[in-house]
Amino acid sequence: MAFFRFIALFSLTLLLASLNGFGQQAVVRVQDGKTGQPVPFAHVCFQPIDGGQQAHAITQEDGTAQNLIVFRSVVAISYIGYETLYDTISPGENVTLSLKPKIQEMNEVVVTAQYSPQRVDKSIYKVKVINNLQIEQKAANNLTDLLNSELNIRISQDGALGTSMSLQGLSGEHVKFLVDGVPVIGRMNGNIDISQLNLYNVDHIEVIEGPMSVVYGSNALAGVINIITKENKNTRLSAYAKGYTESVGIYNFDLGGSYKIKNHVFSFSGGRNFFDGYSDDDSIRSVRWKPKRQYFFDGYYLFSRPKLKFKISSSWFDEKLLSRGNLMAPYYETAFDSYFLTSRSTSKIELNQKIRDYRYISLMGSYAWYARKKETVFIDLTTLEEHATINPEDFDTTRFHNALFRGTFSKSNPASRFNYQLGFDLNLEAGTGKRITDYKQQIGDYAAFLSVQYEPLKWVTIQPA
Repeated sequence: MAFFRFIALFSLTLLLASLNGFGQQAVVRVQDGKTGQPVPFAHVCFQPIDGGQQAHAITQEDGTAQNLIVFRSVVAISYIGYETLYDTISPGENVTLSLKPKIQEMNEVVVTAQYSPQRVDKSIYKVKVINNLQIEQKAANNLTDLLNSELNIRISQDGALGTSMSLQGLSGEHVKFLVDGVPVIGRMNGNIDISQLNLYNVDHIEVIEGPMSVVYGSNALAGVINIITKENKNTRLSAYAKGYTESVGIYNFDLGGSYKIKNHVFSFSGGRNFFDGYSDDDSIRSVRWKPKRQYFFDGYYLFSRPKLKFKISSSWFDEKLLSRGNLMAPYYETAFDSYFLTSRSTSKIELNQKIRDYRYISLMGSYAWYARKKETVFIDLTTLEEHATINPEDFDTTRFHNALFRGTFSKSNPASRFNYQLGFDLNLEAGTGKRITDYKQQIGDYAAFLSVQYEPLKWVTIQPA
């Protein structure tokens, strides 16, 4: 009798345990490996070890996902900004898994003002790298969106001239803007409109604070901002399309693709940005943030080998900005509107060759042109007819042309105490417009530079230039 009572009690215990198991669902909890905070919306994939159909789940706001597997499985967890995690779990198992962040600034490789590409912590300059992940996390469409929260950078907005910036208290005329090492032209009032520098195809941005005039010229007194675009180095065929919208009236779209065959890569990308304008006061027709439309396109051909890189690239940009005027008395049916039309194009050819151990030669040539037109019209809002005004001051066209040829030779051996770089920089720029003396002027910079790096001790580096 006692034996049968024991069997009945044991069976009841198992039944209650199983019912309790059904009532408490097993979960997988995903957290940040550095902060311990839950990671919501991470993708969780369950794959049975002995094969079978996969199961997928998305973590909730508390970082949890249900463990619904019935066989022992491999779990793969992925999320933007983290390394993909692989682990093994069993049915009914509650487990907490930690994702490792991908961002490791000490491993970032920089090229701006370096003898050869090297880790950011090895650079003698103060270099800040803003990588593609940070650009995506900020949802930055242009350089203005990206830099407006960075230390030592101040952003200023002008309705007609666009967005300018200062670095370490020095105005934008002392900041050198580069795209893959090529200077950006088209300074208005001494500043580059950084809202025209879109980030749709940017891999990372290198910001160097401090004088860089020896290497990049007199307008690099405050520092250098070098925008590095993406290059397809591994994927045979890739394509993408992205859209971005905001309720304030922003509608952006861009797409691109690349094809790699052996050592050859062909790539293109382009898109359209649109902003409907905005002002706190909607009782007037003019707005503080002007409506604008942008088109942009770029493409390149790349041939690369372990010791050789040859690249031809070209880019094109077009912007139309509308400055609406307020309604005119007495009938308030007419107004004066101004259009600001900007076009920019850059073509570049470059060659990088490793000629001996730790010795490199780099050659680059580029041609860029920039045009900005102002047109003022008288608009009848009852018929929407536009007529050009008769005042010559209401019209203006400014154009710039720039030709650049640059070459460097460097020795960069990490194991050596002595390294150097020497080079030349030939820069010719011409401009025309009403605001330019005698309507047309040109300036030529013909420079040679030499930089030597000496390490008497492992923790001391001396680099005169």
